[in-house]
Amino acid sequence: MYMTFTVAVGARRQSGFGLWGLALLAMVGYCRFVEAAPEQKPARPAAADQGPGPGDAARPRRQGQWIRVPVPIDNSVVLRVKQRIQRTLGNVHEGQTVFVLEFVAPEGGDAGQGTKFGVAYELASYLTSDELNGASTVAYVPGTLKGHAVLVAIACEQIIMGPAATIGDAGCDEKTIKESMRKTYEEIAGSRRTVPTEIALGMLDKRREVLKVKTDEFKLQFAEVGQLAEIAKRHRIITKETVKQSGETGQFTGIEARDLGFAQYLADDSRDVIRQMQLRGVEDGDPSGGNPWRPIRVELKGPIKAAQVAKLERLIDEECHKGANFVCVWIDSPGGSPQESRRLAEYLAGLSPDEVRTVAYIPSEARADAAIVAMACDQIVMHPRAVLGGPGQYQMTRDDEILSNRLTLRDSLARRKSRSWSLWAAMFDPTLDVYRCRRLGDLESEYFCDDELKSRQPKAAQGEKGPPWEKGERVTTPGHVLALSGEKAQEYGLATRVVENFTQFKQNFGLEGDPALVEPSWVDNLAHLLGGTQMATLLIFLGGLGIYIELHAPGLGVGAFISIVAFALFFWSHFLEGTAGWLEVTLFVTGCICLFTEIFIFPGFVIFGLGGGILILTSIVLASQTFFIPQNEYQLARLQSSLLAMTVSVGGLIGAIWLLNHWLPRAPMLQHVYLSPPEGEEAEIISRREMLVDLDNLLGAVGLTTTPLGPSGKARFENHLVDVVSTGDFIARDSRVVVTEVHGNRVVVRLATGEKGAGSS
Repeated sequence: MYMTFTVAVGARRQSGFGLWGLALLAMVGYCRFVEAAPEQKPARPAAADQGPGPGDAARPRRQGQWIRVPVPIDNSVVLRVKQRIQRTLGNVHEGQTVFVLEFVAPEGGDAGQGTKFGVAYELASYLTSDELNGASTVAYVPGTLKGHAVLVAIACEQIIMGPAATIGDAGCDEKTIKESMRKTYEEIAGSRRTVPTEIALGMLDKRREVLKVKTDEFKLQFAEVGQLAEIAKRHRIITKETVKQSGETGQFTGIEARDLGFAQYLADDSRDVIRQMQLRGVEDGDPSGGNPWRPIRVELKGPIKAAQVAKLERLIDEECHKGANFVCVWIDSPGGSPQESRRLAEYLAGLSPDEVRTVAYIPSEARADAAIVAMACDQIVMHPRAVLGGPGQYQMTRDDEILSNRLTLRDSLARRKSRSWSLWAAMFDPTLDVYRCRRLGDLESEYFCDDELKSRQPKAAQGEKGPPWEKGERVTTPGHVLALSGEKAQEYGLATRVVENFTQFKQNFGLEGDPALVEPSWVDNLAHLLGGTQMATLLIFLGGLGIYIELHAPGLGVGAFISIVAFALFFWSHFLEGTAGWLEVTLFVTGCICLFTEIFIFPGFVIFGLGGGILILTSIVLASQTFFIPQNEYQLARLQSSLLAMTVSVGGLIGAIWLLNHWLPRAPMLQHVYLSPPEGEEAEIISRREMLVDLDNLLGAVGLTTTPLGPSGKARFENHLVDVVSTGDFIARDSRVVVTEVHGNRVVVRLATGEKGAGSS
């Protein structure tokens, strides 16, 4: 205003001395007015309240660098943060870089408790030093932050918190607060002026009481009780309010921190931070720690299956244990199994971003449920004409299946990757309407369905303020699943980059040479071969055939060996393929035990034989798939394939048994290992002996069982031990029985009157 006035007066200096005199008097009066006016420092408007003003839209966006700071902070974290900042500053030639430090607590951890004071002071001193060369630092606190990690947040120029986040209780690890600690917190808070010094000291020391005081200067300041007298000497105190009482933990929520003025913004997630800070080209956490990348490449090509997913998980685990910190997931898939895609997505999302970066590269397509795998990666790079989402190998149609996948996106993947979930869900849900949404002052749009839009609106009941999200035009087509090209995916914020080829992909990440393609070993290839439908059918057939041969051979021999090897290879291959586990093995072993019990211990009891057979068949079917009851068309087709393999195996086994009964006894090499039925003269002799047996004299005789009758067994009648059969009931050993029927050498008995009956011992 002053400059405008003087220029206007100077432009008319030709009009005479009178005008000059008036101008001089006006200038003097204005200066005295400014001196007399009370100093009023306008409070910083929180973006969560009103967002950037109209003039901010023209402000150029700043380069952002995202650094994850695991808490509790140790020396390795300090070193990695320093290296990341120094490497970035060494590569920046123009413009200001904003370093966003996200404080990440382990699940179930105490969010900073355990950070040593000296370690925190080292990092805080670095952040407040001149070494940062004009760069800006922002502390992002999405959850709870306490312990001396709070000192590092205080050392940043701005603090952004989640609405439900908390910060404070900095002295929770200390039995007594030393004077050196107070001096340090006072020094860091005073140098940055992000958090008022008295509040910083109140966070450290529970005994300290903090008051919010407003004087006749209309200035807001924080003080302790002992400072009120000194303030009253200079100014009249208008209001005072207790912010923290003595003995109370100095911990503040995001909303309280914003109202007290030391939290700049409230942000729902990292995307909200980037949007409100108006950052561009934000790179998230760098697990390389400033060192060269150690990249690998795994391929997800063709229809997604359980064996493929299990193999990828195993390969990535092995390479990460060897030191790989960059995983390129090459996706060229039409989808195929939502259950397996979710399983792989949960695995990728569960990899620690502090140790490994995952990047999905989509040169052609990631359709249907394959898009869920891409969402789980830290970044997504696509060819401009590649397809993300849309109809694929398998499309979900059942409401419960669509709901299950949507909940996985909303409650797990979106939360872990700080992404909105509506567009991703629309890629398999044709009924979901997604809209372009924007808040006042925001430069970028977000895309929400009605449910997500409602959850993103400021919650007045919880004290959240700020402009609401406004719903714009719909970006989905009713009745159709969403399919996006690479260019559209980048426009909608789903794809991080768009590249023409893999060479550009490597250049974008500074990779030297091609990432090593991690391929299955010969063991994996063998397991895949044996786990195929044809080989699995053959192994089941050989296993069953071996059991049959063994039952007709004396002792353990060729049959037992064939059966053990066949079933061992079957379960081993399916275990490596990811479809079999300990449950299937347990069911199979239990079924075998039941069968042997029926044959050798309780012959004719039926229940063990029937139950054992069912358990064996169930274990083999379950080992061929990853579900119990099919929930969709894909799983139903998989079950049909498993049952077909079982049917073919059983059918082939029945045919082989028929052939063996006719051929095996006559085979010269196997005559001595197979118990062939008696023939010729031997059969006649045995028949005559059996005909000569006359047991009619036992009719009505009473004897004592020497073995359990279930229903067959042995009983002693005076001095004769005879094979007997009960009338159907189980009769325990040492029970008195009476003979009711005699047919040649077949003696039928029942429990004698007065006995306890079945089950007695």
